[in-house]
Amino acid sequence: MTKSFVGIIAASLIPEGVLDERSTVAKYVPELKDSGFGDATLRQLLDMTTGVKYSEHYDDPNSSIWEFRRAIGILPHPAGYKGSETAFEYVESLRKEYAHGEHFHYKTVNTDVLGWVISRVTESPSPT
Repeated sequence: MTKSFVGIIAASLIPEGVLDERSTVAKYVPELKDSGFGDATLRQLLDMTTGVKYSEHYDDPNSSIWEFRRAIGILPHPAGYKGSETAFEYVESLRKEYAHGEHFHYKTVNTDVLGWVISRVTESPSPT
């Protein structure tokens, strides 16, 4: 539901000229310029075609989704945890695995980044 809701908000801001789907994430969230998302376009976020190295294999405890959940506090940190402490810190750490726009992969983290973009352009509080 979240992905649809955030996508609809972003899609409604494009014809209004608030967002440009051809612009990069870094244009709207400069802190992500050095991350795997920096040169992804908003269209690639909306289409789930970012090349960011991130997996959502829920049956694999080493999958990216579990690390993301630890970063945002949904899962407890194991003893000796040295990973990210916030969602934003985690997203900043992600790198590209392949060129954006080449493959569709459903990644929750794309929606989170799109939410931050929307938060910036609407000057609303960040969702995380």
